[in-house]
Amino acid sequence: MTVDIDTLYEMLDEEQPIEIQEAALREARKIKSLSVLMQPVEYKLSWKNCAKVICEKNDEELNNYTYEMLEWLQDLNWPGAFLIMERLEKMDPQLLVHAFIYKVK
Repeated sequence: MTVDIDTLYEMLDEEQPIEIQEAALREARKIKSLSVLMQPVEYKLSWKNCAKVICEKNDEELNNYTYEMLEWLQDLNWPGAFLIMERLEKMDPQLLVHAFIYKVK
């Protein structure tokens, strides 16, 4: 099954039946450009499932996305924020240093 990105976001919506969310998660895991999973503005109800996919990636895969992941923590009420926080806690601290300094400035 291949779906366009808008359909995928709709399928990742937390209010969808679990079977649809699971199918969407399988598709989302195939995405190489993780930037499309970083808080898609039009689809806030998909954020938690987007975070699940992001958090499955290894440090090397996430290295280019640490800024976006830190931005996700601006509001811990945002869907998926705690998942992202837990994943960042497991990352090699050296990968976060530059992103953290940039965000603090």
